[in-house]
Amino acid sequence: MKNEAIKLLANAYRDQKQIDKLPFVPQNEEEAWDIAEGVVQQLGLEVGSYKIGAPSPDGSACCGAIFQRDVYKSGANIKILKSRIIGIE
Repeated sequence: MKNEAIKLLANAYRDQKQIDKLPFVPQNEEEAWDIAEGVVQQLGLEVGSYKIGAPSPDGSACCGAIFQRDVYKSGANIKILKSRIIGIE
């Protein structure tokens, strides 16, 4: 089931489509990381950086990959049609 979730998430990223729910819900942090790393491997894109944050000052920090192709130098003009969800960090 984990592999199905990985394929579904990778395809959603490629096709820029949202999905309603996963066929597999991670039961712990290790399973969630397995899925995240599996998606990166499935996409075959180079990781250029990571975003890191916590939901609150007392919350546990987590991180996510940012692909090299999505890392821009300061002052760059970025086409916003690249994704349905627009966010710049």
